[in-house]
Amino acid sequence: MYIATGALIALLGICIIIISDVKIQLGLTIGIFLADIVSASFLINKFIGLCRDPEMACQKAALPALIVICSLLFAGAVFYMIYLERKTRV
Repeated sequence: MYIATGALIALLGICIIIISDVKIQLGLTIGIFLADIVSASFLINKFIGLCRDPEMACQKAALPALIVICSLLFAGAVFYMIYLERKTRV
């Protein structure tokens, strides 16, 4: 499931690079934003989860890494949406 979500985010990112229409880029960025929310909140905690033992490597390394990556992607999508929104107003 993580691979599919990552592939979706990568595909949307490639489409943002290829397509030059700002409104379509804004819609694709919203898609990345929503895919990141699904990845960060639902996949990590509810659907897949991680190891049950808090001392295992998956809890100590993977969970913080996933949270940092999702947070950076979330922040990047928000800033890019704000940038595109201001660009469409002008």
